[in-house]
Amino acid sequence: MDRSEKTIYSIAAAAGVSPATVSRALSGKGYVSAATKEKILAEAGSFSPRKAGVEVLSRNSSKTIGVIVSQNFEYFFQNNIYSDIMQGISEILTPRDYTFLLDFRHVDSASIIELYTSGKVDGFILIGISSTSSLLDDLSSSGIPAVLIGDRIDHKGKATCAHVDIDDFAAAKDITDFLITLGHRKIAFISYSYHYASSYNRFLGYKT
Repeated sequence: MDRSEKTIYSIAAAAGVSPATVSRALSGKGYVSAATKEKILAEAGSFSPRKAGVEVLSRNSSKTIGVIVSQNFEYFFQNNIYSDIMQGISEILTPRDYTFLLDFRHVDSASIIELYTSGKVDGFILIGISSTSSLLDDLSSSGIPAVLIGDRIDHKGKATCAHVDIDDFAAAKDITDFLITLGHRKIAFISYSYHYASSYNRFLGYKT
């Protein structure tokens, strides 16, 4: 098979492994046994997601942005915040003759990278991605443009990727301070999951 025809999926099929295993082997992130990695690299030849991404950039734009939502389907449509986000994305893309592909899925780096390297999308907007997910690192190492709605911070509190977000820390602090000025002292903090930077930053604001 010619390198230009190869995809993560075709390499996985030839090597008898999953696309996620191919993604880990090619990115060098995550465990893959030495024997399996050798088999994958032999099938891949000079293919890499980064090189494939460069080839996509040299072709005509798809005029499509992939919006990847890692959230429960029902929860997404019941939460007004997400409808506002979709409206905002549409208002920016439509005048520029772009559209967006809304995709609900568990975060699978290989299949998401394949959307880009196959030329179906020009980049990604990511929503609801856990701070523990390897997707952002995998997209970055593959040279694929992506922006996170929300934030992801490292252990030193620094942002680790391109993102759009509100100041969750300041908002939670202001709310807590307001309740204190009303004379309240027993103030509870209820959160969804600290795996999301927004929840963690709100907790820090509440504590302060």
